[in-house]
Amino acid sequence: MGLYSATPNRVVSIQYLRALAAILVAVQHANSGPIHLDIVRPDLGAFGVDLFFVISGYIMWATTAVTPRTPGQFWGARIIRIVPLYWAFTSFYLAITLLHPAALQHPSTDLTHIVKSYAFVPAVHPALGGILPVYTLGWTLNYEMFFYLVFGIALLVRSRAGRLAVVALALGGLVSAGFAWRPTDPILQTYTSELLLEFLCGTLIAAATQRLMSWGARAAGPMLGVAAIWLGAAYSGQIGGGRFVMFGLPAALTVVALLALERSLRTRPLKLGLLIGDASYSLYLCHPFAQRAIYLVLPTAAAAANPVIGLFFIAVASLAAILCAIAVYRVIEQPTMAVLRGARRFPLSETYAKLS
Repeated sequence: MGLYSATPNRVVSIQYLRALAAILVAVQHANSGPIHLDIVRPDLGAFGVDLFFVISGYIMWATTAVTPRTPGQFWGARIIRIVPLYWAFTSFYLAITLLHPAALQHPSTDLTHIVKSYAFVPAVHPALGGILPVYTLGWTLNYEMFFYLVFGIALLVRSRAGRLAVVALALGGLVSAGFAWRPTDPILQTYTSELLLEFLCGTLIAAATQRLMSWGARAAGPMLGVAAIWLGAAYSGQIGGGRFVMFGLPAALTVVALLALERSLRTRPLKLGLLIGDASYSLYLCHPFAQRAIYLVLPTAAAAANPVIGLFFIAVASLAAILCAIAVYRVIEQPTMAVLRGARRFPLSETYAKLS
């Protein structure tokens, strides 16, 4: 069996969705990043982030349901998984800030802001004004780390039903408090954001995985159709409300639909899709650097003047980001995980849940 085949416990649909989420973010930044082509919608990749959050909730439930962990074990595993690569790219970004600040847009050199960025503490960016870390892509990881904190505490509850209730009450309660209170502090804004509901959706979906996988294509088709229509309406302004309503709900529906297709997808898994899924974290973190390098050597003025050329440049920059991510995954992420986990062999990803 090949390296990227569908092993009995491997959830192929989740791998595909991880790949899709990361590619959407990369395409958005190729379009609206350093040269601001803005040929496609500048918020195209927003849905990719919402997919990531739903998938994260799914993975946390699926992995801990298969292999019970204490809170300490869970937090240790998440720190090993998230922190080293993020710190590496944050440090790389800071090095460029200090050595060649003209290459970046609105870099931050505020020491307090830098420390908070490394510590995953939400803070206002001194130059941009939003709640963003030094390496701005890390704003999503501030949410991830807080969700891990909440989920790890829930692991103190032995029963799955009780654990699910704790996660639901905690995240639902925080979001409700945010709606009622409308805090202005950056930490409280983050920790009461409606985006926390996307993690909850993923957790609930994971708890119902076995039933969802039995639904099949007849259920998946209509759900994907509804998700597509919903997204179209959200992008065109016909659906208002917050981000959870506009993008979080269709993201959850997309995850449910792909899980319903799981048994079919497993018959002939796409190796490239599985590989990009495994490398999705590397892709998320490295793609701005790869795209900037590509745009430095391409005639970007022509791309800005001609939409056809611009679309070609977006495709080239996105492909470069994917290739860079695979290299980073193979050369940096995998070996680092192997060393930190203290084992010669380790899972290529954490998207595993029993299918039987």
